[in-house]
Amino acid sequence: MTTQLEDRPMMECAVRHGGTTLVIATHGPTVASTEALLAEAAAEAGVSLAFVGTTVEAAWHRLAEGDVAGHNELLAQAIRAQQAAGRIDSVVLAQLSMTVFLLSHPDPVAEFGIPVFTSGQCGFERVAEVLRRG
Repeated sequence: MTTQLEDRPMMECAVRHGGTTLVIATHGPTVASTEALLAEAAAEAGVSLAFVGTTVEAAWHRLAEGDVAGHNELLAQAIRAQQAAGRIDSVVLAQLSMTVFLLSHPDPVAEFGIPVFTSGQCGFERVAEVLRRG
């Protein structure tokens, strides 16, 4: 399986962070495909990575209706619920559209105690890194 280019930086962030990663998607099949991409990135890095997944379909419906705040709150609730259920060390938001989560929760480490990785943020950070190298 080949990692999708736009998701690669996010996968690498999660793998470097290590521990147990919570994969959240708003469309059911995306959890499994994201977990497969994480496993691939971890294997390429020669490290072990644990993950758990959840789907929050209601968040997709909120976003489709233009309710970004509602979408983001449902994702935050999913993070908190998983933290209450067991230890997680980071979160991966499986779809690019979920990057809007950072509008309501700009400092996930301060709020949740763990990083929340998105393909949007990790991807743009990679672009900035490439441009700085020049």
